[in-house]
Amino acid sequence: MLSDLLHDFRYGFRQLIKARGFTVVAILTLAIGIGTTTAIFSIVNSVALQPMPYEDAEQLLEIRQVRISDQRAFSPLWETIEELQKQTEVFDRVTASTGMHGNLSGVDFPVRVFGHAVALNYFSTLGVQPLIGRTFLPEEVIEGNGNVVILNHTFWLTQFNGRESVLEEKVLLNDEPYTIVGVMPPGFSKITGEMSSPKAFSPLVANNVVDSMRFMRECIGRLKPGATLEQAQAELDVFAKRMEAADPEQWRNFNLRVEPLLDYHVGETKPTLYLLLGAVGFLLLIACVNVANLLLARASSRQHEIALRSALGASRTRVVRQLLAESVLLAVIGGAIGILFAFWSMNALLTFAPVNMPRLNEVHIDGFALFFSCAVTMLTGIGFGLVPALQATKVDLTLAMKEGGRSAGDGQHRTRLRNTLVVIEVALALVLLIGAGLLTRTFANLQNVDLGYDGDNVHLARLMMLDENYPDDQSRVTFTDRALEQLSQRPEIVAASFSTGAPYFGNLRVLLDIEARTEADMSRLSRVALSTITPDYFLVMNAPLLSGRTFTERDRADSPLVAIIDDNVARQHFPDENPIGQRIAFVRSEAPREWREIVGVVGNIYLRGAADEAAPGVYTPWSQYRTFSPKILVRVRPGAPNPGRTVAEAIQKVDAAMPVPTTMSNLSEFDGHMIAPQRYALFLFGVFSGFALLLAALGIYGVMSYNVNQRTNEIGVRMALGAQPKDILRPIFIQGSKLVLIGLIIGIGGALAGTKLLASMLYDTSPSDPLTFIIISTVLALVAALACYIPALRATKVDPMVALRTD
Repeated sequence: MLSDLLHDFRYGFRQLIKARGFTVVAILTLAIGIGTTTAIFSIVNSVALQPMPYEDAEQLLEIRQVRISDQRAFSPLWETIEELQKQTEVFDRVTASTGMHGNLSGVDFPVRVFGHAVALNYFSTLGVQPLIGRTFLPEEVIEGNGNVVILNHTFWLTQFNGRESVLEEKVLLNDEPYTIVGVMPPGFSKITGEMSSPKAFSPLVANNVVDSMRFMRECIGRLKPGATLEQAQAELDVFAKRMEAADPEQWRNFNLRVEPLLDYHVGETKPTLYLLLGAVGFLLLIACVNVANLLLARASSRQHEIALRSALGASRTRVVRQLLAESVLLAVIGGAIGILFAFWSMNALLTFAPVNMPRLNEVHIDGFALFFSCAVTMLTGIGFGLVPALQATKVDLTLAMKEGGRSAGDGQHRTRLRNTLVVIEVALALVLLIGAGLLTRTFANLQNVDLGYDGDNVHLARLMMLDENYPDDQSRVTFTDRALEQLSQRPEIVAASFSTGAPYFGNLRVLLDIEARTEADMSRLSRVALSTITPDYFLVMNAPLLSGRTFTERDRADSPLVAIIDDNVARQHFPDENPIGQRIAFVRSEAPREWREIVGVVGNIYLRGAADEAAPGVYTPWSQYRTFSPKILVRVRPGAPNPGRTVAEAIQKVDAAMPVPTTMSNLSEFDGHMIAPQRYALFLFGVFSGFALLLAALGIYGVMSYNVNQRTNEIGVRMALGAQPKDILRPIFIQGSKLVLIGLIIGIGGALAGTKLLASMLYDTSPSDPLTFIIISTVLALVAALACYIPALRATKVDPMVALRTD
């Protein structure tokens, strides 16, 4: 049996060598389908299927506190986490972390560090040990003893040159000495993407960090062996009721929810990844259909050979096995080239991937992905080869053995099958093309959204003013005044401003009160985004002033309190009156209202990018409100070299210890980050659709060319009897057009059902957008018509004498 199989493969290989043109086209077609499928599956596998790089990662759950009224989820309070550790039986351990940021000096250049302050059992709960050094000790979570830090691997490489001697070195964090005690392994802190990767870890000391930041960034529980997610949720439901009974005011509107840690980090990405995997699956189907059609056409030309082998005693099973050996050989060679293509294309796929895509650094083609690729290769080899092989062995021996029996034996059932495959190709290609068209419309809509500002040439960075150096508002105002003076002297800087809020960098949300409103009117009030700014903020942002004035140097702490509102606030609270001169205040617990006069109205600014709504915004002068966590924004002249270095030098003339990133963020880059998921999906859908369109056109062209070849004798006779070229062209073109039309109708139906899966990725575009359906269907119809027309035109060039001699 094994020798027969080896003989089949050797014979099949010789047959493929003889038909070089067919072999090359089939192999390249399969390489495209299998290669793209392998590459996309590798991304899905690395991001969404593989467990996280922690010990027994399936036992780790993210615990979230959920507000029942609006289902908003956030990490619990530190006090809640402490109670969870005491009162729950299903968890072996519960841990937490919160945000930690500060100014790091004692290195080549002062830098801002964003990291995590973590509980003592944080690393042990995750089951991760440092690459070098140690984790925190129990005495280091006590106030006054917590001045130790563990570095992120990337931060260690970039700031400390990967020196192992870094252990026990001292650095200054917020002007306090910290000792480096460890370095985490590569990739540990990049689960949520490069943009949000923490650079360092410090002990979470309840007495100081938690008092100021009681809400944690994350709360993770490790299940006890044998415990399940359902048991954990049930116990948390009981825990929440117990907490509500003890503190009804705090817990009446809250409960707790758990989900696997992997789902928490990659849950929002999964639908997009699975959608892309489905799209590339369509492409693989189109490739298989195309190769099946090629095999059907080739089998028709080999009927005489197959009939001869049958007449000599070969069973149908034996002939089918031989033909399957050829198709499997095609698949194996195509799969091997496809895997090479997948390795080559992976860099491009990762280059275009969103930088905040979770687990991006873990994406690679591993053994499981290669196994998947091999399985796909074998399935496609058998799948696309079986039907043509079975059809090829349905031979009328009498007709096939005659000279010219090839055409006689090519029955209607085989023609119908080839036509059916063409219809399937067209339908699948249309679904992919319409998906790409909808994403193109979405991307265009997002690109055309007026964000309310011009982010080109605007650079920004966070600063940190330590309380020890700037104990009051006046000292902070003095610093910003001197810094702005220094910046104004730099010729490459057009304008500069400080602000407590900025697009993508967060804003304080406050409740707005309006003077002379009744209690009934108070229910109409909503939270607004508050930014405290210096006078040139709107000049830096190039945001339009709609009415009134902007702030000036005269709006100081000892002058009347003023504010500027945006158009959203004006429309919501002053729909039928002029807001200029009206007075507003911010609700702060039981504190008396500080009424501010509205002196200007500006355009709406999108704080979270085009895909989000423009939140109502209010602005106050820098000297008249709390100035915490300032951001510096500068508009530079086009082509200005290294704006970050320019800003750092200016600010450090005022405060040499103030760290400023030498590479500042560009606002337009953040705009791009926010639409990166749509851009990435569009890029991949565009690639898949381009291949699908090419393969569909080749499939139609191949079938029509074969039909023309089969009718060469008939065409020669008709032309010899006086038929005109148009009489030959019309029926052939109409035959192909009918197949395309049927494929388009089926494809439109499939697209109407399938594009609903794209709804979450679309912006201002309906999944059934008529214009997209019409344009894409027209494009595919034109390409298909050209694929039909070329063989039909070639038929009109047939020499009647040559055609008759072949009969």
